[in-house]
Amino acid sequence: MSIKKIDGRCFMSDPPPTLTVQCPNCSSYNSVSKEFCSECGSSLWLDCPACGERVSVSEKFCGKCGSNIKAWFEDEAKKVNERLEQVKALQRRGDFGEAMRVCRSLLSMDAERYADAIAYAKQRLVDLQGLHDRAETRVEQDFELAKRLIEKQEYDEALQLLGKIPGPLKTDEVETLIQLCQGQCDEIQRLKTALPALLKTQPMDAFEDLAKLVKLNPKDLKFRKLGQQLRDQVFKKAYALYEAQKFTKAARLIRSVPEEFEREETKQLKDLCAEASWMVTYLKASPYVDENLVACTARYAKLASKSRQAKEWQVHARQRWEDSVKSGSISTWVSKEGDAVIGSKVKFFNPLKGFTLGNVKFPGGIFGHQKFSVALGLAVQAIDAGVISELFSGEKKSLISKLGFKAKPPVEAWGIDLGISSIKAVKLARQGEDFSIQDVRVLELEKSAPQTRTAAEERELLRGALVKLRDDADLKGTPCLFSISSNQTLARFMQFPSVEDKKFVAMVEAEARHSIPFPLDDVEWFWARFATLESGRVPVAVLTARKDEVQQRMQMLKLLDFNVIGLQCDALALFQLLRFQQEQTLESNEDRPRILVDVGAESMQMVLVNQDRFWFRTTSHGGSQMSLAIGRELKLPYADAEQVKLQPFGSSEILALAQAVEKPIGNAVREIERSCTAASKEGFVTEGAELHITGGAARSIGFMHALTTPAESMFED
Repeated sequence: MSIKKIDGRCFMSDPPPTLTVQCPNCSSYNSVSKEFCSECGSSLWLDCPACGERVSVSEKFCGKCGSNIKAWFEDEAKKVNERLEQVKALQRRGDFGEAMRVCRSLLSMDAERYADAIAYAKQRLVDLQGLHDRAETRVEQDFELAKRLIEKQEYDEALQLLGKIPGPLKTDEVETLIQLCQGQCDEIQRLKTALPALLKTQPMDAFEDLAKLVKLNPKDLKFRKLGQQLRDQVFKKAYALYEAQKFTKAARLIRSVPEEFEREETKQLKDLCAEASWMVTYLKASPYVDENLVACTARYAKLASKSRQAKEWQVHARQRWEDSVKSGSISTWVSKEGDAVIGSKVKFFNPLKGFTLGNVKFPGGIFGHQKFSVALGLAVQAIDAGVISELFSGEKKSLISKLGFKAKPPVEAWGIDLGISSIKAVKLARQGEDFSIQDVRVLELEKSAPQTRTAAEERELLRGALVKLRDDADLKGTPCLFSISSNQTLARFMQFPSVEDKKFVAMVEAEARHSIPFPLDDVEWFWARFATLESGRVPVAVLTARKDEVQQRMQMLKLLDFNVIGLQCDALALFQLLRFQQEQTLESNEDRPRILVDVGAESMQMVLVNQDRFWFRTTSHGGSQMSLAIGRELKLPYADAEQVKLQPFGSSEILALAQAVEKPIGNAVREIERSCTAASKEGFVTEGAELHITGGAARSIGFMHALTTPAESMFED
């Protein structure tokens, strides 16, 4: 056999003896001059895969480079067949995406030589796409069904269902769900293995694991029954302790019953023990006798009917309260006042010290005067008995006032505290060195959450209450000093070197321009100078209010026909009252640092007094925060929550109420601690200070307890 090259083409010379090319498709012989088979139309020539030379399809080797063309094409055909088999295997595994990728790779082959394979690949692509879409839909359905099974704690069934999903179709979400089911199944098996031995040796320690198992596998009636039997044993022991009036021990024992094994009588005993235990803590921590403490002893005596101590507490509380009402003074309950973490000791502030009362009675009983601290401080300044005479007037100072000349102070005046929940007013008269309270008034505003009112609604509420106050108390013509909230003022505390007065004033004004974050033309401000410190520096307090707010308030008051002499920051009014009391009573410990905390409805004022100077800070931790917490916990409207806060032991849910206010009270105490730290950094002494508490919200249950032992909850873990 020889190879001949004719017209640039290589072909075998025999057989047949004539120059022909055998068609690979139909086996017909064709002349070498033909490009395509005359019988079937198939191509008779191809390019050598090695060198690209044109050779006939019947050649075994390339006439130019000698490559084994037949073997190469046989190998390629084998690979095509392998890829076709791979498509089938991938389909069986459910890896439709990869199977379609292989099919697409077949489409790029020689369309004539591999026509059948390409046709097969095209058809499989259509079929595979349909299978892929249906499989994805099924996976989504199985995934959702598995989630529902998991919600019903049927982890085995969910795991089996998810396990049937082909690997290539398992998304990250599916894998996560499988891991969850597997973990829960493993935990169920672990608990089933460990519990029998634990129930024999330490049955109480098994309670928690029993609850876990029942929660993970609710259909396991065997272990549920074991948990119920253990619950009944615990209930019996706890009830015996409850009957023996050992409430704390009973509460601790019955709380060990998980909710998975609770029944109605278990819940009732839990609530009774928890309430009784809490009331014992409350009664042991309360420093003073008031209506709430009397109500608590009555409730506790009813709950602990066999307790001798409960009966004694009830009798003593009622007697001390009756004595307090008759004498008008506050009776202590716990013999020793709790040491405060803040300062040296904590007690309720008595704003009436230094005044004569006459026949005036404060609304709200013997603790009613707690609400009038700011109003009394305002009245002290109004009759010129305060240590600071400056105030906000909304007007330019006259030449006479700039030169230091003062008008003759009034012999009587009103101090009026404009709160967001009520208006408190005190009329104070001065006769020589005697300061007598002539009249007190309180007007409650609408009981709604302050945060829900608009500014216009606030103004209308205030306007209506002021008109009523003016008419009922006949305030026309009597000088009145009104409060402005510390939230509407800005205070800066500074120290300067001791220099001559003219230079000192210039230094204060220069520093004020630098530290007040508003143009001085837009604000009204004044400053107060205090005694020179041992360091030789002179402390100064600068107070600022926006001029437009002061003028608007002054204009409204004048239009309502009040003889208004100005506005004063409520925190400074508290300082005026403290300093007035120190001077009036000539106390031997008047130099001791004092902290006065006024817990109002909207905010909490903390005033620190060191000798004749003061520092204050205002936070949003007022009584409304406690009312809102009660409303959320007990699902009550704001007005009802306010009422429950004032009379907590009238509520059937006293424990939930006390727990609701614990967080806002804890936040308030932490703010007091932070305020002391901030004051210390500015050179004020807080260590050893007496902590005085005042304000309408100061007597909320748990507040005094938190001040004396702030790190300790009134509720057991």
